Amino acid sequence: MKYDIEQSVQEVKRRSKERVKKAERRVRNGITAAVLIFVIAFAFVMYQIGGSRIASPDASSYGAFLLSREAGGYILVGVICFAAAVAITLLCLKLKSIKNLKKKDEQK
Repeated sequence: MKYDIEQSVQEVKRRSKERVKKAERRVRNGITAAVLIFVIAFAFVMYQIGGSRIASPDASSYGAFLLSREAGGYILVGVICFAAAVAITLLCLKLKSIKNLKKKDEQK
């Protein structure tokens, strides 16, 4: 036999930890890619809505710009981004709580 029982158990635990780390890395990379795609899409939408044109001649500051008629798209994009950020935060918290539960189960 190549290993005794204690070495076999240690090897199984080591491989299990590697698999968990690999799965966590995959999830983390997936979230990172999703956020990157979201940021690129947001930048594209903001460019399409606003472009390089000036909203109105009487909008002298950003607060005044939000009062103009053309600000609806910017406000909508802002609300959507906020909702997406909340969803991503909740997803990360849920994944962290699942990870903590798995650790507690392993310790028992």
